[in-house]
Amino acid sequence: MPSKVCEDFWGEKPSPQLQGELRRRKLSTTGNKTQLLSRLVSAIDNNNNRNVIDDGRDDGDVHLSIEERQNALRARFSGLKVNELKELLRQKPGALITGKKSTLLDRLVYYETNSDFNVTPSDDTVELVDVLNSPTRDKFKDINANSTLPPFSKDDIVLYLSLFKKSIGPAEGMYQEGFLEVIRYCQQDNFTFIYGICYAEMKKVDKYNVYCKLLSDGEVVGATCECTHGKSSGEAHCKHVSVVLLAVAHVKIEGIVTTDETCTQQLQTFHHPTKKFKGTPLKARQMKGQGGQFGLEPVQESEEEMKNYQTYFRNLILNGGFNSTMPLKHLIEPANPYAIDSDHTYSKFSSRDILLNHLRLKEITTEEIEKIELETQKQSESPLWHNVREVRITASWFYEAIHNEDPVAKAVSKLIRVKATSRAMAHGLKYESVAIARYKRDNPGVDVKCSGLVIMESHPFLGASPDFLVGADGLGEVKCPYTHRNLPIGPQNQDFLVKSKKNPSLLKLKKTHRFYYQVQGHMLVTDKSFCDFVVYTFKDFKVIRIDRKENFISSMLLNLVKFYEDYYRPAIENKYLWRDYHKYSFGK
Repeated sequence: MPSKVCEDFWGEKPSPQLQGELRRRKLSTTGNKTQLLSRLVSAIDNNNNRNVIDDGRDDGDVHLSIEERQNALRARFSGLKVNELKELLRQKPGALITGKKSTLLDRLVYYETNSDFNVTPSDDTVELVDVLNSPTRDKFKDINANSTLPPFSKDDIVLYLSLFKKSIGPAEGMYQEGFLEVIRYCQQDNFTFIYGICYAEMKKVDKYNVYCKLLSDGEVVGATCECTHGKSSGEAHCKHVSVVLLAVAHVKIEGIVTTDETCTQQLQTFHHPTKKFKGTPLKARQMKGQGGQFGLEPVQESEEEMKNYQTYFRNLILNGGFNSTMPLKHLIEPANPYAIDSDHTYSKFSSRDILLNHLRLKEITTEEIEKIELETQKQSESPLWHNVREVRITASWFYEAIHNEDPVAKAVSKLIRVKATSRAMAHGLKYESVAIARYKRDNPGVDVKCSGLVIMESHPFLGASPDFLVGADGLGEVKCPYTHRNLPIGPQNQDFLVKSKKNPSLLKLKKTHRFYYQVQGHMLVTDKSFCDFVVYTFKDFKVIRIDRKENFISSMLLNLVKFYEDYYRPAIENKYLWRDYHKYSFGK
């Protein structure tokens, strides 16, 4: 059949060329290489079966079918020698010239009846649509330890993938196992372009071309991949992109790249056994040993035991483990926590008091505050920082706690909010240390220290995490706006800034903005007298001194206490003590 030669011819072509041919025929281009090949061969066969071919005779009304035309061509070429058949096949684009005479004859006939499969010799490759404006491949150079690459690490990969809620996953194992064949780079227009060839995870015969685009600071701004998960929009985040980026991070740290080993790099294997041992293990019934004196016999349960079996089974499940999460437990009605709390009125402490004391929300000692502040100085990198901060109203949330239309929903959302990641947050975390280093350089005589999570001793449900401390009476807060990172600092670009009425050349923080509530909240919790508000962009750097405002702080504290007593504390009790018991009907 013609499909055999067609399949041999197209089977050697890469996936992009198959997609290009399918696109030319206005067919679907999705799926792996096997699916693309099957779809293309079927289309060619269906097209040939519909054709009626003229045999070239004088009578224009006489036509031959495909089978008759093949028989005529086979009779025409059967008298040729093997070398002559090979010479004719060499003129066919992509045709093989190996095999017996019968194979060569069939191949030549199929090429003739299929118009050389509609392929021209110049169609070697089908390039991807270049959405990254990457340079041509001849401008790329191999990556080595001396390559001038931008600062790049595994953290930059994690930040890029987190935008799509993805993780590195199996890409790290693929890189270590040599799934990367080639990696090269090119620098153009303040961008660094990375080009790599990565094998498919499940079928190492398939290869995918990967392009990545990096900024001068190492931020990944786009990527493309030939795989089915590669994004034509330039935001590919498949495992093949991760493999290429891991290679860049590895060469920046170790100075080497792990690529696929050639046959000469591997140890000899000809002396290894060709087959694995497949001996059957000894069956248990064939083992020799002394038999037991006791056997398992069915015991008839009494009628009384069968009546109480449901109670027995319920007690068995409930007592099977206090912290067990077995699915059967979800079928049994839980104990009423409100009844338990009301029943034990003779206890010294109520359930609410025990919970709040355990979370250190009612009272906390100075020693505990100092210990927590010391152990959480890495802030977001510290698990303790997340645990202590989770149940408290922190300074960055003061504005939302006071200005809200639905305080109940606001309190619940604070406790169940999911950690989110965005480009703005990633940018702020990355350049916060750069801004603090600039502040230290501009103020060499100032004692600048790191700060952890500080808890207010008189109101333990309030907390704050300043970016740094300034001497004994001050603190600092850093903001690195992402949207205007390439613009100067001023009210025209940053909406939280205004010009001073007394001196228009000076900038002030807008008092109605949530940042103002945050810095005053820092000073409330830490008992400091001023805050240096640092704003950093790639084009500018400003430091604004903000003094402590007692009237503002007093009013804010009253509102925070009211929010905690009326809404936030009940939300904490419901989450950790009542566990939304009021929402369940249990079939009643």
